Amino acid sequence: MSKIDWYLESALSEILIVFSLRTQLPFLRSTPSRVLVLSSIAGAIIALGIVYLPFTAELFHFVPLDGRMLGLVGLVLVGYFAANEIGKSFFFPRSEASNSLGE
Repeated sequence: MSKIDWYLESALSEILIVFSLRTQLPFLRSTPSRVLVLSSIAGAIIALGIVYLPFTAELFHFVPLDGRMLGLVGLVLVGYFAANEIGKSFFFPRSEASNSLGE
């Protein structure tokens, strides 16, 4: 794993995992705020821009990832998010999540 792979995976996973950790409910049952969505998109664009814009790529000595490696980073992110969602189901029993939300 190169420093570019590591950088993108860590930056994007930090942005992505916030959507899972912000609630005890499953991700699809809780709507994130507009501010969270917009700031996350901006953060992801900046993280990708650092790798793919010539000035910043040269500054940090980054070489853009090929499609295969970018896909692999995407698979790691999906797996990490899914593992977190599964873990939440064991850590926060369904009744506890419902009670804390006043349902």
